[in-house]
Amino acid sequence: MSKERGVYKTEQDTVVEYAIDPNAEKQLLKKLDWVLLPIFTLIYCMNFIDRTAIGNAKIAGLEKDLNLQGFDFNIALTVFYIFYVSAEIPSNLALKHFGSVWLAGLVTGFGIVSIGTAFVKSFAGLIVTRVFLGIAEGGTLSGLTYIMSRYYRRSELVLRLGTFFGVSTSLAGAFGGLLASGLLSVKDVGTVKSWRKIFLVEGIITTGFGLLCFIILPADPQHTRMLKPQERTLALARIDADQATRVGAIREKTTLKLIWRAFNFNTMICSICYLMINISFQGLSLFMPTVIATLGKYTTVQTQLRTVPPYALGAVWILLNAYFCYRKNQRAIPILFSTLLIVLGYAISIGTKNPHARYAACFVSIAGGTTSGPVILTWGTDNAAPDTIRAVATALIPGIGALGSIIGVWTYLPADAPDYHNGNTLNLVTSSIASVLVIIGALYIRWENAKRERGERDYRLEGKSAEEIEQLGYLHPKFRYKFEVVSSIPNVPPSGHRFQGCVRNRPFSVQPSLHHQHHPPTPKSRTIRETIRENIYTLPNALTVSRILACPVLGWSILNSNFKLATGLLVYAGLTDLADGYLARRFKMNSVLGTILDPAADKALMTTLTVTLAMKGCLPVPVAVVILGRDVLLVLAAFKIRYTSLPPPKTFSRYWDFSIPSAEVRPTEISKINTALQLLLMGATTVGQLVPPEAGLALLGQQLTVDLALTGLQWTVVATTIWSGLSYVFSPRAYRVLNAKRLARKKR
Repeated sequence: MSKERGVYKTEQDTVVEYAIDPNAEKQLLKKLDWVLLPIFTLIYCMNFIDRTAIGNAKIAGLEKDLNLQGFDFNIALTVFYIFYVSAEIPSNLALKHFGSVWLAGLVTGFGIVSIGTAFVKSFAGLIVTRVFLGIAEGGTLSGLTYIMSRYYRRSELVLRLGTFFGVSTSLAGAFGGLLASGLLSVKDVGTVKSWRKIFLVEGIITTGFGLLCFIILPADPQHTRMLKPQERTLALARIDADQATRVGAIREKTTLKLIWRAFNFNTMICSICYLMINISFQGLSLFMPTVIATLGKYTTVQTQLRTVPPYALGAVWILLNAYFCYRKNQRAIPILFSTLLIVLGYAISIGTKNPHARYAACFVSIAGGTTSGPVILTWGTDNAAPDTIRAVATALIPGIGALGSIIGVWTYLPADAPDYHNGNTLNLVTSSIASVLVIIGALYIRWENAKRERGERDYRLEGKSAEEIEQLGYLHPKFRYKFEVVSSIPNVPPSGHRFQGCVRNRPFSVQPSLHHQHHPPTPKSRTIRETIRENIYTLPNALTVSRILACPVLGWSILNSNFKLATGLLVYAGLTDLADGYLARRFKMNSVLGTILDPAADKALMTTLTVTLAMKGCLPVPVAVVILGRDVLLVLAAFKIRYTSLPPPKTFSRYWDFSIPSAEVRPTEISKINTALQLLLMGATTVGQLVPPEAGLALLGQQLTVDLALTGLQWTVVATTIWSGLSYVFSPRAYRVLNAKRLARKKR
């Protein structure tokens, strides 16, 4: 089989075609990872530490020493982000022109500013240092992202961005707290006391590393000295092969037209989604020491130390999430799951005053926030082309996102302490909006890629010169947005199989789900295609899984008599149940796994409600036994059906691989009625705890109380539960085994 090919531009401006050796590419990728990722992780780690050091300094006496009054502290934070946002795009355009020395200068710059902050004497001095810190730090994240996009393929970016961005953020939060607590425990140095030591030491470390960056930061792939000549050629060719319209890593001339085109629908969706997440995440990261201080009687050092574990969990979680995105080539579902984690964290914070639960909520919110950011940034970077648009987009997304940080600094105000109900409510709303935007963006990309598959964007090539076609970038009919919403293609291509298209008489490699070339089946491919597979990573399945994950929180809220939170989670479960069904039908996202997950989510919800309500004495134990007994029997039957219907070979790994469908559950009519009645009973019992037992309404001259109505509903549920269990035993249509022909008909 022919090797993948790309092109590169020589020093003599000659464009040469180059065959990409997979083994050489693998070695190059290892080298890039070992050189670039540690440097980039350290740069952004120091960037984040210097930015959030003011939060640690606040509880160490900064406000008192500088005589800050009222909203002075929030104003200082706001000023930083205003200049941070303003610097993003100009900084990236300068980086494109000057190269990596610009980025090294930024690192050195914000290190020097941090040192200067240690010697401020007034509110005015603090404002000046925050202005210069915003200018220096503004181009760091966007610059790192842009440089990475020059070295890595689009499919490789998510794991690398997730590593350096997510891990550095989490480690910075953890290490910043440890370093601050350590510095506050040592003796003062001259006039540098308490919080001033934090800025001084962190600034010295950053400045030293910034000076080192002038030596170790790599230049453009075409000129960098970290690669040998043959490696530079390969680096250019493989990036070219990953693009639809770029040739030889040529960087087009920067024009206002290209800059304006960066403000497209996809980039703006990413930017607004990033903004919403930043409102909640940056606000919490800046004020976490303050929030934790309200949860107990802790010393300053103890409070600093308690900021470490949430960030440590975030570091582990982002690594797992980035690896999942890379291996499964998914973006939409990991982002949606992460935003729902943020929603869950703030829902807990609002719904309880228990300090342990609210501290646990910090873990959940931080994990979701650290995970969402890098994947959204990858989403925007993947889909930005040509080079100028990518440079602007990688600055625009975190730039607009930083506006969320400006809002975030006003979410935790002194007047709202100690519960910070208003701030947590705002963060709950913004993270919910982010979840909706992810779904909108995912559906848009699916719609746009489908149009390009049908040739409905080919008109863009008409009447254009070769140079104009090269500058189409993401508008080119052959360009495919990457977000991996849900592919309707059930089969996975055999190992080593490549799909190719052609732009200007040169081959380029694209994702298997985008272009379908028909090749004669080989004996190997026939063997592989005997196993029926389908895409299980769909938005409806993600919503269903989120409903399952909400069950432990629901049970905890009932056991702690927090029936307001429990009612809210029930409403969430009902809405997601409706949403996943609608999305599956409307956008043809049905899957056999979905037919298993959906009732499983209902059962998880029902089991949680039944057990916890019975434990609280709100539900009679005999009723709970009947409901749970039927469910246990059905689960055992499902395990047996899965084993008997699974196509051979019946291995342990294949048994739990739900992308291999074997049987389809078909609920009976009475079971649907029973499920509705059970949900009605559990919902009424939960909500009923908020209503006085003697409350009711006059019916036929009698007073129908809440307790009397619930008793009647309980006996009705007992009867229908027994009836529905028997219907699965005696109904021949309760389930059916799937074969290849039947699954093909189901797909059609």
